Amino acid sequence: MDTTTIEQAVLAHECVSEALVWTLPDTGETLLLAATPDFLSGLQLRLHLNQAGASCPGLVVVVEEIVRDADGAPDAAWLADALEQGAYRYVTPDGPVETALAECWQTVLDVPRVGVEDDFVDLGGDSFSAVLIANQAEERIGAPVSAPDLYVAGTIRALARGITPAGVIAETRP
Repeated sequence: MDTTTIEQAVLAHECVSEALVWTLPDTGETLLLAATPDFLSGLQLRLHLNQAGASCPGLVVVVEEIVRDADGAPDAAWLADALEQGAYRYVTPDGPVETALAECWQTVLDVPRVGVEDDFVDLGGDSFSAVLIANQAEERIGAPVSAPDLYVAGTIRALARGITPAGVIAETRP
């Protein structure tokens, strides 16, 4: 992962004033910090990177400003608070149903990488794409999936939970 390329792609977004790709010392996880005075979600930033052809770290934090220590690194206390306040984290599909659903969403929504906690509407999903995804998912999984199921579930993880091992969508509505 080329950190300079990622930072440049993030800075190309009109709302971003500062960007930093950082490796968390305790976990080794790669983090993208982006500073913006405007509202911008971690998911929106990840979609921007996808459109720019740049890879995106699994953890994205959008803040008003990046607070640094004397060495220029993100201030440890500030970073811990920023992570606690809200970080977008990519969550990989687990198992064949989630994987198949993620591949359907990626194809129809034209998003290179979809996490199982990403929201269908936030990714640009609409009624037409819901029908396309439902049809593809039904073919791949062998279970009936309807367009309304995507809106009710919202995420791949929630949708996959509604698919029983027998291949039938479980009733998830009240």
